[in-house]
Amino acid sequence: MLAPGQRHGQAGSQLDSGAHDLTEPGQLRDHLAAAWNVMRDNRSVMTALFESAMAAGPASGALWARLTQDTAVFREHLEYLRDQGRELPGDPLLVAAVMGGIMSLLAYTRPPGYSADAILDTLTALLLHGLAGRPQPG
Repeated sequence: MLAPGQRHGQAGSQLDSGAHDLTEPGQLRDHLAAAWNVMRDNRSVMTALFESAMAAGPASGALWARLTQDTAVFREHLEYLRDQGRELPGDPLLVAAVMGGIMSLLAYTRPPGYSADAILDTLTALLLHGLAGRPQPG
């Protein structure tokens, strides 16, 4: 079983180092793909962790703790954007958790009939508009 730091390291090893702009479609998709690959490659562990946190119930805070721990990289990149003066749809901790929540539930349910590319393209488009806003008419 990979510990949280090992899972984060596995995801981080799939990305270039340096500042990441999650409002750039390619960088956002790369980050989503790295997280998706970790979830896919560690499906049994991720399922056990998800189900354990769900079984503990909402009052335990276990699911929120797991979600915020597992989305720390997203949060850090969102904080970078905020610190650069970029407008975000909400607090970086909450936005990162929303991103992770969507991904973890999709990974858990394994949507039948959808390829990883279709899922990642849809997530990228959905999240990008929430991060960067709709393009202004030219």
